[in-house]
Amino acid sequence: VVYAPNYLRKLNPILLEYTPRDIQNYIVWRFIMDMVSSLSRNYKDSRKAFRKALYGTTSETAVWRQCANYVNSNMENAVGRLYIEEAFAGESKEMVDEMIVQTREVF
Repeated sequence: VVYAPNYLRKLNPILLEYTPRDIQNYIVWRFIMDMVSSLSRNYKDSRKAFRKALYGTTSETAVWRQCANYVNSNMENAVGRLYIEEAFAGESKEMVDEMIVQTREVF
């Protein structure tokens, strides 16, 4: 299922302006920049210098935020279950089950 066909139509001419090598380099660059927070201090310092040159800022994501993002990204089902148990305790489950039954009856 393609949810954004217009986006893909508009993307194609843009991609044709670049060589496959350019696109590969971009993809690898994005991947590495996403993984830097898991690497050693030397890599983080290089990213910091790059951000300073590019954006004029050296702000880094707080360590607690990095940890929370990592857990949410890699254990979303477990985190979701913990949230559901905390936020929807008591009668909520029965109410939702009843709403699901009613919705299925309608459709």
